[in-house]
Amino acid sequence: MKLIIVILSGADTDNVIHKLLERDFRFTRLTSSGGFLRRGNTTLLIGTAAERVDEAVVGHRLGENAVLANRDIMGATNPAAAEPGTIRGDLALEMGASWAGEDPAEMPVAADSAILFAPAGELIPPALRALKKGGTLSLAGIHMSDVPSMKYEECLFYEKNLRSVTANTRRDGEDLLREAAEIPIRPKVTLFPLEEANRALQMLKADEIQGTGVLVVS
Repeated sequence: MKLIIVILSGADTDNVIHKLLERDFRFTRLTSSGGFLRRGNTTLLIGTAAERVDEAVVGHRLGENAVLANRDIMGATNPAAAEPGTIRGDLALEMGASWAGEDPAEMPVAADSAILFAPAGELIPPALRALKKGGTLSLAGIHMSDVPSMKYEECLFYEKNLRSVTANTRRDGEDLLREAAEIPIRPKVTLFPLEEANRALQMLKADEIQGTGVLVVS
């Protein structure tokens, strides 16, 4: 039996874990938030037979940089906004999503990771069920309604992660913008002059704005 110690950056962790789980490796994960490993790194302790060491190393390398290459984006939203022909449904596909719909269970494949923007606790169990082994669900809001009971094996087993967000630092924002530029992410923006603020708010209420509405102060 051999012990392999792997130190990963946060950006590579999920992809490496997926590859190791696909090959039936078992490991212990230690997440670091400071110290000599620096913020956001993960250490994997992998126990394996001597003849499988090379296979474990290959699994680790296959996971690297997968975020920036060959990654599908899928979006789930409420029924009225997800149907073909609606602003959100069509915009999601236009911006590069491979699927858009209402129910995460209908996604064509399980997700590597997911972000839940709605502050609705009842959406957490179905989102977790839609993840691959080793997948992560991040809760984007600082408020959330009560989370209902859920089945451990379906929602949390196989190294699935559930993470909340309480606050973001300036460095978090800078890192996010830097990574978004590298992908690259190109947002859809609708501009309004300041004197049309009321019209912009009415369009927002009626879900008639393509992407993000921005008031321009001249």
